Amino acid sequence: MHDGSTNRLSEVYRRYVARLHGLAERLISDRLKRQYSAEDAAHSALASFYHGIHDGRFHAQESGNLWNLLTTILHHKVQKKGKHLREELILADSHDPRPSHEDAVELADAIETALADLKPRHVEICRMHYQKGLGVGETASVTGCSRWTVRRVLQRFTEQLKEHIEHGNCR
Repeated sequence: MHDGSTNRLSEVYRRYVARLHGLAERLISDRLKRQYSAEDAAHSALASFYHGIHDGRFHAQESGNLWNLLTTILHHKVQKKGKHLREELILADSHDPRPSHEDAVELADAIETALADLKPRHVEICRMHYQKGLGVGETASVTGCSRWTVRRVLQRFTEQLKEHIEHGNCR
């Protein structure tokens, strides 16, 4: 197996992909299956195995040893993916995406301050894009400006808004 021959690796794939898929189906929780399929897990385990063979980290000669190695890799992949998902859920649960009333007022003040620094035509561009939800092309078409001008105005507004928020320069 260590010689890295394509035929031998193809044989490993044909021989073990279905078994790894079946094992992954049993290992992966229903919640994790929404983001990580058994097929993905099986292919990821085989890819890690191929890289390990190529790098000289794995030297499985007997079928039983190879199966043990592949299942160990698969278990590691599933555990790692599950841990990552749990961490994401904890972060999502710990952060309420809705701003507090004070944050909303501060943001509204910062937006008004940043808009007050712009020319009336640029205010119109920002309102069309951010309040009405028009894309850059649509905003350019309605205002008669070039796409480049719309992008530049939006970028300048975003930079000014960020500065006002960071430094608390609201009026």
